[in-house]
Amino acid sequence: MDLRRVSIESFRAFPHAEWDLPATGLILVAGANNSGKSSLLSSLDVIAGTMGYEPGLGYRNAHADSEPTITATFVMPDARRKRILSMLNGVPQHVQESDWAFKEVEFIFRKAPDAGFSVAEIRATWTTSEKISVARIDREASGEHTLRSVAPSQSGTPDGRITLSKRWSSHQSDRTLESLRGQLGEANEFMRELESWRSRYYHFKALRSGPPRSSSLASEPRLDPTGSNLPAVLLNLQTNRSQAMKELRSVISQMVPEVGRLETPTLNNVLEVAFSDPFSPGVRHNLKELGTGVEQLLLTLVVGLTEETPSTLVIEEPETNLHPAAQRALLGLLNSWASDRLIVAATHSPVMLDWAPGEKSLWHVTRSGGSSFLTAVEDDPVELFQSLGVRISDVLSADRLLFVEGPSDEDILSAWFPAVMRNPRITVISGGGGDNAGIADRFSKWLTNVDRLGLRRVLYLRDRDELPPQAVDDLTRKGSVYVLDCREIENYLLNAEAISSTISRDAQLKVEINSALVREQIIHAAQSLRQSMIVNRVARKIPTVRLMDHQTRGKLAKNATTAEEIWEAVNARLPEPEGLRREIEEHWESATLEVSEMSSDQLIKWAPGEEILHAVYLHFLGRRFKKRVDGKNLALEIGEPPTELSAVLRNFMSA
Repeated sequence: MDLRRVSIESFRAFPHAEWDLPATGLILVAGANNSGKSSLLSSLDVIAGTMGYEPGLGYRNAHADSEPTITATFVMPDARRKRILSMLNGVPQHVQESDWAFKEVEFIFRKAPDAGFSVAEIRATWTTSEKISVARIDREASGEHTLRSVAPSQSGTPDGRITLSKRWSSHQSDRTLESLRGQLGEANEFMRELESWRSRYYHFKALRSGPPRSSSLASEPRLDPTGSNLPAVLLNLQTNRSQAMKELRSVISQMVPEVGRLETPTLNNVLEVAFSDPFSPGVRHNLKELGTGVEQLLLTLVVGLTEETPSTLVIEEPETNLHPAAQRALLGLLNSWASDRLIVAATHSPVMLDWAPGEKSLWHVTRSGGSSFLTAVEDDPVELFQSLGVRISDVLSADRLLFVEGPSDEDILSAWFPAVMRNPRITVISGGGGDNAGIADRFSKWLTNVDRLGLRRVLYLRDRDELPPQAVDDLTRKGSVYVLDCREIENYLLNAEAISSTISRDAQLKVEINSALVREQIIHAAQSLRQSMIVNRVARKIPTVRLMDHQTRGKLAKNATTAEEIWEAVNARLPEPEGLRREIEEHWESATLEVSEMSSDQLIKWAPGEEILHAVYLHFLGRRFKKRVDGKNLALEIGEPPTELSAVLRNFMSA
């Protein structure tokens, strides 16, 4: 099952909250200190059964009258819901064939008196999206407590309803569904699904003490949330999962340059974690000597590399004691790990929060009047940064500044070049569109003045759009701008096999799909854009007329100019209408001829790639192409990046 929604009522700092979660992806939770982030993450611990119980701790919101309740909504895989459905007799045929039966399952957690939280009721969809009870404990008028769960036979049940059987009855008031699993009957299958999800849940809390300087020789497969058994887990990796250990060594050496090689030396049944000195052969430095930043980073990397997928991974303050450059690198790594699992990270880091929001990937926790509130940040996060008291000032912390046109370009590059994009030497900046590429040279000059050693380099990756050759030459002459060898970065994604493979996994698929059919749609969409290409090419060649400049303005002001003289100065710069008209007609004729002679492959290269993808996705899925989600997925499916981009970034990162 995949956890998709958490509903909170009267729980700790929250009077009410609704938290939507994807099946996979990176979710960031931000908020000032004491805003309620820990309370929000504790709701996941309730669902996972790891919350525990502390007498005297305030579980109920101080401003609420109702008892604290956590409702977890899961989506059941089709095969598993049908298996549970098959265990019941007498289910009407239309229910068996329904897509709704047991598709969504709710586990309602309530706190018992003088005890912790447990499952009080299980609800599920049946014939519609409305959820009905499939297991619960009722308090009868007689004072008895009765367990009722879905009956093994549904023969004669009214349409749209489900029959429950009485499974257990007692005057004991402290029994829960979890303690009565043996009496749940068929409904126990839902509890098994919950247990499966719980086994793949891991909460890495903020207060991580880490390992001692040395420990007894041992091998363990899973890191304790405190990090105390790190040496044993590393030894297990080295012995049983050598490829994972190799990747761990590679990643931490990228993120902490010159830290040395990660080792697990042993002596007389004593094990430690150390790094070999890259400049002094035979010298090792114990992890405790390298500072808490390296230790906390290593703990986080071990969790990410060792937790099996699919899983739910919660990490509090992953940026602890890390330099902004290492935080950027870690963010890129978390984002790549989240391709096949759900990662929830609570953070104060401006570097992490600079990751552009969208698709409810960034959530803001605020506190007002003693209560906490949860809001999805789907637009400009200025308000979020203001509430945190954050200034984004990490530009000078890197020696490579890579400008891209927007967040979706960064997503695609991160999929193709994860090691480059998470390199601590690089800062990635959204340039706000290709027309801003001209700032790259000015920014580079400013950096040169700031950085007397001249170690910093700037590169602006710009879409070609319909730029004429002279404009491309002007932009690229000084080396700070690279203009793509296709219309835009989305054109690199027009791979029929990758699109077919990606779309075929979407539940909203409308029609038959294969790579040949996708290729037909790509060509059809590209051909339909010929007229648009002509217009854009002509428009790009129309000169921009500057009617006033600083020098002319100063001269006019110095001479006490009249309004008529200002008009004369401006009018002298206006293009002659007939001449401009002839020029536009010539450009139109030239562009029409050029575009009309393009082959299908040339059109796929030079037509607007995003518009082509919109058309393809509308045809097969009935929706438009989502740049932030679909773009990254396509890049991952393609796998091998374009040779052109590989060469550009390799040159950019070279010393």
